[in-house]
Amino acid sequence: MPFKAAAAITLAATLASACSLMGETPAATAPAQKHAYTGVYGGSYVCTDGEHGFYLDIATVTPKEGGGFDVFGVLGLFPTLAGVSGPVGGVAGSFKVSGTISSDGAVAMTSGDWLKQPAGYGAADLEGKLRKKSDGSYALTGKPIVRGNPSACSNLIATQFLP
Repeated sequence: MPFKAAAAITLAATLASACSLMGETPAATAPAQKHAYTGVYGGSYVCTDGEHGFYLDIATVTPKEGGGFDVFGVLGLFPTLAGVSGPVGGVAGSFKVSGTISSDGAVAMTSGDWLKQPAGYGAADLEGKLRKKSDGSYALTGKPIVRGNPSACSNLIATQFLP
């Protein structure tokens, strides 16, 4: 038995060495390619109750047949200095989001399950537009869409700061 194990180890080392000499990388070690939209975006938006911090982590971007992308991630909200004196100035929470980014950068996301839900606060959907900045990252403009009160929020701005 020890001879078989030693022979297997020697064979594996020989194959790895041969791949290295031929300039090949085993597929299992090659990193997965992420889409440029993937990453963390930070900014703020304004609602009738004041300004809120905005965090969007786009974790998964999958090309759709016919163009555009399906996207999944987490949207978070948190206090800002400008909004801290408002009626919900200390509100912080996060929920899952899913949706699409069209080939022209139009974003449409639907709120999902809460990960951390603040008392008395509802999740919102998101609509907006992504544009590529000169440094290669993306900027997002748009607004949260509160169900039953779609004009309650506006002026969302966010910048991709982590790929």
